[in-house]
This record gives sequence, structure tokens and C-alpha cells, in this order.
Amino acid sequence: MGQKQSMALDADLRREFGLKPNGIYVLKHDVQNPKPDKRHKYDWRAQVVWPAGLRLTVTEERILDDFRLHGLSAGRFSQRKFLKDCPSTLLRALKEVTPTLNERLKQADLIGFKDEAIEILVKAGKLNPRDVIEAAEQAAKEYDEKEVK
Repeated sequence: MGQKQSMALDADLRREFGLKPNGIYVLKHDVQNPKPDKRHKYDWRAQVVWPAGLRLTVTEERILDDFRLHGLSAGRFSQRKFLKDCPSTLLRALKEVTPTLNERLKQADLIGFKDEAIEILVKAGKLNPRDVIEAAEQAAKEYDEKEVK
């Protein structure tokens, strides 16, 4: 499949299932994975059943400058599955939801400009650099405390 065909299929899928780039979605009900892989315990794409309540983000993949495909990602490690590779049963079960602050930050990271976004906010006076550093230190401390338990 060529680039133009892949892009057209991608756009058709997003339109058909009402998926927005960088949108956050939740599964309305359990969906059977047609191609599970039990060797990968922590990868959502390999689960036998995708559970109701699973939150997924529509991500944009920049393959080349003008060639973009959209995929779904979930979890801390952002494993992605291109929309063209997703079963329609999965796509039909998605419902758009309001993202949490943490999900918004992950989206910024997936887009690839989180650091630049923070810099723009600091320059605009909307964020204090000291507050950003203190927040990062607090997050690291909370993470370490969870690891000890």
C-alpha cells in the first residue's frame, strides 16, 4: 500500500468512527482481540480481551514530513497500533471522554513538543521555571515512595 492510499484509508477510518487526532477515548464494553499474543503480558495490543474502561489516545505518527498516520496508544510506554491495523469492533466500541491533566501532558509528549510547550508557557509568564522544577522533584519523590511500598 502506497503513502497516498495509507493516508486516505487513515482519513476514512477517522471519519467513519468519529476519531479526532489527540482525542482521548474509553472502551464502552469488553472487546475480544482477534490476534492476542500471550507472550507480551504488559502490552495492551496483545491482550486477549480489551477491557471496558480502557483509555486510549488517538496519536499522530509522523512517518515523513507530509506523511502521517494515526494510531491508538495506551499505558505509560505508549505502545501504538495504527488505525488501519485495528479491528472495527475495537474502533466501534470507543467513546470520546474528557482527558485528565496527566493524559494531556502525555499527549504533548507524544506530539513531541512538550518541552517546547513548557518553554512557551514560561516565556508568556504563565509558568514559573522554579515551579516546574519543584513539581518535577515532587513527582520523582512520589514515584520513589510508591516504588518502596
